[in-house]
Amino acid sequence: MASAGTLTLLNACSSCKDQSEALPNIILIMADDMGYETTGFNGGLSYNTPVLDRLASEGIRFTNCYSQPLSTPSRVKMMTGKYNFRNYEHFGYLNPEEYTFGNMMKNAGYNTCVVGKWQLNGLNRNNPGNQDVNRPYNFGFDEYCLWQLHHTPAEGERYANPLITQNGEDLPRDKDAYGPDVFSNYINDFIDRNVNEKFFIYYPMVLPHDPFVPTPLSEAWADSTKRYQQDIMYFRDMIEYIDLIVGRIEATLKEKGLWENTLLIFVADNGTSQRILSRTISGDVKGAKGLSVNGGNHVPMIAVDGLWTGNINFIRTFPFTIPCWILWNKRNWIYLHRKRKISGTDLKKSFRKRKRNFHLNGMTKPLSLNINAESLYSIFCYRFNTAYQININ
Repeated sequence: MASAGTLTLLNACSSCKDQSEALPNIILIMADDMGYETTGFNGGLSYNTPVLDRLASEGIRFTNCYSQPLSTPSRVKMMTGKYNFRNYEHFGYLNPEEYTFGNMMKNAGYNTCVVGKWQLNGLNRNNPGNQDVNRPYNFGFDEYCLWQLHHTPAEGERYANPLITQNGEDLPRDKDAYGPDVFSNYINDFIDRNVNEKFFIYYPMVLPHDPFVPTPLSEAWADSTKRYQQDIMYFRDMIEYIDLIVGRIEATLKEKGLWENTLLIFVADNGTSQRILSRTISGDVKGAKGLSVNGGNHVPMIAVDGLWTGNINFIRTFPFTIPCWILWNKRNWIYLHRKRKISGTDLKKSFRKRKRNFHLNGMTKPLSLNINAESLYSIFCYRFNTAYQININ
């Protein structure tokens, strides 16, 4: 069992801009409604994910990564580093007064970009300011290319003929455009424009959230009248299109000579739709999005970085994650905890220790995991009263 906290490994940096030369580029990709069972590297058999499988073998695979069972709670928690009881207000909303990892990375001298699904302006309840197209800027992002910023899904969907807002302007509608392609193209263009700069890209995907419809690789895509023909059989195509997009981003990084200095994190915001049944090496798994059970919040996660091969590649399987940050600067960590009240744990030292076993149980407090915030021990043992062992091979 892992913490019921946020699904991701948040990667942060020193607050000193003059140290940015030594820091990696960071790309955080978060799939939308993609459970642990959907990837080959986790034993899935229903979908082909060769790019993700290879990246998992080259980096770190998190076997017990747990999210919230719904997207907005996961997004709010991940972006702010706080447990939901501290700042989650309601679905589809992030309070504009919050401080996010976008603000932090921008303050550290990174060029920042958010691309994909937004759904944080408060459209669901008609919150004040829900038409504010500057909200991503306020959260620290220099650029954006987003679906559902200030338009509802009823006004325009995310897949074929998408309604996407880019840096304050709605893009022209195009019946032959595919939203995930628009997003990945923007990311690759952003990378191209920032080859000589440090950058942080946050990519909350729209895939593979329903409606389950054809992708450009689906046979039905050729008929424009079928592009929103819904059928769960297209879920497979949507998972495989995620793999394709990750491969495109990897290829761009390598083409630009940036792969060795870029940390790429892939994760998901919650489990698979309850309508989906997937085959795995351990049997069939039914999606349970929206439920606080394994199928609702157990999600895939990998982290890979050519620059860190000598430091983190020895950890082939890392069996937990919680709200956490990797920090290069202790002073910055103390600031975040005391001033911003984040609920995190700094995992950098744990990554770089070559000890075989860390034990978290009710008997012995693991001093090696003490940090200046909520320790792993307190999160796992005091809060959840469970024994857990971390095996690092």
